[in-house]
Amino acid sequence: MRRNPIWSFLIAVLTIVVLWFILGGIWQLLKWGAPALAIGALVINFGSVRKHILWQLALLKANPLSGIVVLVLSVLLYPITATYLFFRALLSRSTRNLKQNLEKEKSNNQEEIYTEYEEIIEPPMPRRQEPSHTEDWRNKGDRFV
Repeated sequence: MRRNPIWSFLIAVLTIVVLWFILGGIWQLLKWGAPALAIGALVINFGSVRKHILWQLALLKANPLSGIVVLVLSVLLYPITATYLFFRALLSRSTRNLKQNLEKEKSNNQEEIYTEYEEIIEPPMPRRQEPSHTEDWRNKGDRFV
């Protein structure tokens, strides 16, 4: 039984159209929420935003063409840049808080760090005896080592 290729083509086009509308809706949401995300990134962790800006400026100095391209894309794709900076600030804040909690727990539980153990003393192993012959078994015959 032979299948009609038109149906496959129509399903592919329909899938692309549906994805286009879904991505368009996500883009609109990001466009409206980008100012709040950017302000949130600044409030949560200003250092991560500063590092991103310094990275762009360093790229502009090291490779001007790439730096200009990155700056233009950052401005044109502002909703994606703001979302990236927001999640980067969240991640850096959570890792910083986790590190502080671990250090605080470590300082509070200083006496619990050591583990009790029992020292086991074993007698030394007897040394292996060297062979009594001086002839090396690899140097037999006319071969060179």
